[in-house]
Amino acid sequence: MQRSLFVAPLTVVGVVAASVSVPACATRNFGDGPNTGEESATRNVSSVNLKLDPTKCDVVINGGTTAAFSAAIAAARGFGGHKPNVCLIEPTDWVGGQLTAQGVSAVDFPHHGPKLEFRSLANNNKEFFSMFANGVEKDVIVGGSKNPGGCSVSAYCNTPRYFLQKLQEMLEKHPNIQVYLNSVVKEVKSSGNKIEGITVIQRDSYAGTHDKPRLSAIWDDWYTFPLEVNAPAAEKAKEKFKKTVRTFQLKSGTSLNYVVFIDASETSDFLALGGAAYVQGPETSRDAYNSQLDVCGQAIVFPFAQNKMGNNVGDGYPLPADSSSFYSFTSNGKTFTKEYIFNYRKVGPDLTLQNWNPGNDYPFRNFYLTKATTAAQRADWKGGVDVKALAEAEAHALGWHRYFKSESGMKVGIEKQVMGTHNGLSKFPYIRDTRRSVAVDDFFIQDKDIWPETASSTQAKVAEDSIGIGLYVADIHSNAGCPAPNYLNDRVGDIAPFTLPLKAHTNKTYENLLVAGKNISQTYYVNSASRLQPIEWSSGWGAGVTAAFMWSLPASTKSVLATKTNIQKIQDEVRKTQPIRFCPGLGKGVDAAGKDLGCYSDSQGYKLVPE
Repeated sequence: MQRSLFVAPLTVVGVVAASVSVPACATRNFGDGPNTGEESATRNVSSVNLKLDPTKCDVVINGGTTAAFSAAIAAARGFGGHKPNVCLIEPTDWVGGQLTAQGVSAVDFPHHGPKLEFRSLANNNKEFFSMFANGVEKDVIVGGSKNPGGCSVSAYCNTPRYFLQKLQEMLEKHPNIQVYLNSVVKEVKSSGNKIEGITVIQRDSYAGTHDKPRLSAIWDDWYTFPLEVNAPAAEKAKEKFKKTVRTFQLKSGTSLNYVVFIDASETSDFLALGGAAYVQGPETSRDAYNSQLDVCGQAIVFPFAQNKMGNNVGDGYPLPADSSSFYSFTSNGKTFTKEYIFNYRKVGPDLTLQNWNPGNDYPFRNFYLTKATTAAQRADWKGGVDVKALAEAEAHALGWHRYFKSESGMKVGIEKQVMGTHNGLSKFPYIRDTRRSVAVDDFFIQDKDIWPETASSTQAKVAEDSIGIGLYVADIHSNAGCPAPNYLNDRVGDIAPFTLPLKAHTNKTYENLLVAGKNISQTYYVNSASRLQPIEWSSGWGAGVTAAFMWSLPASTKSVLATKTNIQKIQDEVRKTQPIRFCPGLGKGVDAAGKDLGCYSDSQGYKLVPE
């Protein structure tokens, strides 16, 4: 028997979180589970004294990404002296997305673009920048927190555990944030143009007696309701997790509080499950936002850590059948040495993160189901993903380890402790694209919006409602055999410093829904340039500030966008922590009198380079 999706509305103003089934676990116990996302009580980074009443949420964030965490911190800071209670739903036991659970902790900056070099976008946000304080303040290239291994892909590389600790330190400053670890959205309830509530399934502990399986083996179980207490013992013995079912529901008829939902997830549950307007896949032609190839997407990858200590973990994994046709030390027509590949994401003297194409990059199946198949799954939601792609990507990653070790002759092993999983793979795959919102008035960020405004411009046109900034090349890892349009190969390096409009963070279906990160209203091409950790952080921060503003009034997304005054208030608050545009002519961020202009300037890290 499955439990009913929603309990009766409770009487607490705002969103109330009610629990059924077994007692809830500690919600901020960052431990070492398998890549199933299991929470463990061992080797915690630290523990947090929970002070928030967990029964009320004013801002509910669907997380698992860098943008989601950023949005939570920004929203918790409040607006106009009023601080909302923020509830962050996290599918694994590590918050932070790319920086932690997805194993991409060598932070990507567009230092290798064909036209632009921009090394220090971490300065974009004071909170993000603070994670590197020890190294950045001294401008250390190797050593300290900035780049302890001297990796070559970025000036900012460290381990996922390093970022986990830094993120948790941020959480400890905001007792009005409640994190629900190991939790996934099972259902979204709406009425008219508002989201009214959600059902969440939280895994309390791993109940299996066998070896802990890979994520693909228990993905569907994440989304399965626990059996009733009186269910047959034989059936209960098969359950992989002990679980708690939580409902976050608006009080019926309340007008005192305006609850804001933010989707900043990799599964886009508030969008796809909630019946909101969204798109996925590349546009059939440039900027054709009403026509996408939803069978196409970007390659996913399970990063892992290798050490030079001769550890033999993972050596027994077989090579996938496609290894000879995919694994290679040659990328984009250039052959690299084993030392180059090992040093590419090196995070310690003998430690590296493997995230290599063509290596553990997995391009053979699209991670997401088509829109039609996804819609059909809403009756029993399981994330709208192809679980077979997960399974093949896991085997593909472990096969790359064996291939690299064999072909390089290096004595390397998989270091499981780095990712905090039983098999050494990241807790969640690194996702490069996801479902994207359709914003108010069908607005979306077009390809031209991230190109130089004119032939002589040093940056893209500045959005009047900007709440963040970004810069990267159009980095597309297309799935093999996907009929991706040829235009996607054009102008990949033409990206100019661009802005992130507030309007792109809305959804036209629901007035109390915001989006952030890869979920914003943008083309597939734009997403390939905006999906990096610092840009996700910038987007999430802007969305979090906007959510706090909406809740404080209250106000809908349309009413916020209706007046310049509202937009300016949000921008003024965002500017306190991050700029919302690049400085004119990429000049200084202060005027002659030393006044902060509220724009981004990085005179040491930004420069034009020859084509």
